[in-house]
Amino acid sequence: MLVGDGEFSREQLLARTAAVAAAILAPSPFSALFITAKAEFIVEWAAEALKPTIAHSGAAPELLGPAQATAVLRFIRVSKHE
Repeated sequence: MLVGDGEFSREQLLARTAAVAAAILAPSPFSALFITAKAEFIVEWAAEALKPTIAHSGAAPELLGPAQATAVLRFIRVSKHE
């Protein structure tokens, strides 16, 4: 599901995304695609609010570089295990 704050067209806002995620029955995974380069936003929504099975960053690499993407991934992984 394309997730965001409306920065890009077709992004779904938090309330709608959470409703769709809640309707997904196990063992089906919930996958969230973030195309924003806002690392803090991705962490807040993925790690704290939505907790998707799969979190994918589709941001341009020149906007969300490897170091930032790795930091986001580490934070999300740690949050899932708390």
